[in-house]
Amino acid sequence: MEFRPFTLEDAVEVQDDFEDLKDTEFKTGTSIVYTVHDVIISPFNEDDKLKFIDRYSQTKDCRESLNGYSGSEYDVLLVVYDVEDETKYTYTSIRTFAATKGIKYNFPVIAD
Repeated sequence: MEFRPFTLEDAVEVQDDFEDLKDTEFKTGTSIVYTVHDVIISPFNEDDKLKFIDRYSQTKDCRESLNGYSGSEYDVLLVVYDVEDETKYTYTSIRTFAATKGIKYNFPVIAD
């Protein structure tokens, strides 16, 4: 599935709408149980996203981690960790999470 980037304004709205997921547990199929640590805004482009995640992993500060990003395309990520090992963080797109969990949400789209 191909996702389109969010504007910063749209990403902030989506982040606010999913803020209640913080500190909730979930699992998908037979996966391990995860706890949602945070809902964060990241760059959309994969290379920029990887750099952002590296900085975020060190600082746990979304705003500081976005410093230096000059683009205008964003994504919203869930930061989750294994309930058995709180040091094992992973990241997933909010749209992937919503699709996997069957959450119906009208994500902003760019008109063709």
